Amino acid sequence: MTRDEIRAIEHDLHATMMRFFLYLDAHDGEAAAKLFTPDAEWRAQRGPAVKGPKGVAANISGRPKGYVSRHCLANFVVDVADANNARSQGYVMVYGVDGGAEPAKLPVQLGLPRSILHYHDRFVRTPEGWRIAEQWSDRVFTSV
Repeated sequence: MTRDEIRAIEHDLHATMMRFFLYLDAHDGEAAAKLFTPDAEWRAQRGPAVKGPKGVAANISGRPKGYVSRHCLANFVVDVADANNARSQGYVMVYGVDGGAEPAKLPVQLGLPRSILHYHDRFVRTPEGWRIAEQWSDRVFTSV
């Protein structure tokens, strides 16, 4: 593969992860689910591992409406195996406020980050583009 091909994959995967965290924070499970392969496994910090886009959508859409979160991705690196397979990892600082069942009114009171996670992803290229085949994170720091 050429350096330009690798750079294009890195760009696409960075954009995929940025979208994932925006959709996660917006509780938009349907949009997030489209970023995953049909047989994907997502091991989120909240709850048991879920399988496939339907599991991802249900997990994200089912979060309490009053929970406000922001996931800030840093130190994101991609390792391209070949034209159709890649892995990534990065650190995610999670800010979150549990506000109950009703949608929160912004702005909410900012506190310490809830945690810093080390994210890991496995991507595959599909006819629709790059998709997340597996995603998990390890909690490195926590304040709750």
